[in-house]
Amino acid sequence: MVIVLLLAFCFLLPAPSHGAISFIAGYTAATTTVSITSPNTGDIIIVAASGTSLPSLAAGYTTITSGGSAQSLPWRLGYKVANGTETDAGTWANATDLEVAVYRGQNSGTPIGTNTAPLDGASTTLTYNALSLTVTTGTSWVIAYGSSSANPINSGIPAPLVIRAQRAAAYTNTRLLSDSNGGLTAWSSHPQTISYDGWTTCVIELLAPAAAGPPANQYPRAR
Repeated sequence: MVIVLLLAFCFLLPAPSHGAISFIAGYTAATTTVSITSPNTGDIIIVAASGTSLPSLAAGYTTITSGGSAQSLPWRLGYKVANGTETDAGTWANATDLEVAVYRGQNSGTPIGTNTAPLDGASTTLTYNALSLTVTTGTSWVIAYGSSSANPINSGIPAPLVIRAQRAAAYTNTRLLSDSNGGLTAWSSHPQTISYDGWTTCVIELLAPAAAGPPANQYPRAR
């Protein structure tokens, strides 16, 4: 009888849950650094830096991936888990464009799950490649970087992506950071029709905190 009651009690317990990720702010600059509003301790600062040569990694940041081809300027994606005192996004030597997005509620120990390899294209169909998420419970967000040397790719971005930071330079060059604006269970290939050929994209997974079980004293003791 005790075992039956214990099992019944366990089924009534609330399911373990993940924390919720939220977007906080976006920033852009046409130089090596950009001022930001001081984030909370534990927030994540994601930076896309591009230039005529590969931007150097700013102090305190970790590289997610980097790329560059005939279709785009050399670029680097990096992140930092904030200590709460930051007033800028670091200095990215060689950068001529910065796109910055700040998020809250992500996994602070392992914030980045997986990412696609940089994808370059010379067609009028820009593609944000499919990504096999490491967590498929609907808590991971997708962050997408897009760049074009001759396209206004900020127009017609595929749903559910929402632009958070974008730089539109001369001749409609566009570089931007966007996100899924919510947790996803999967990410398939997302195409976008653009006016001219020449683009590059990359997709990364932003992880929510790991699920936490109930407190140790929440279960009754069998007698």
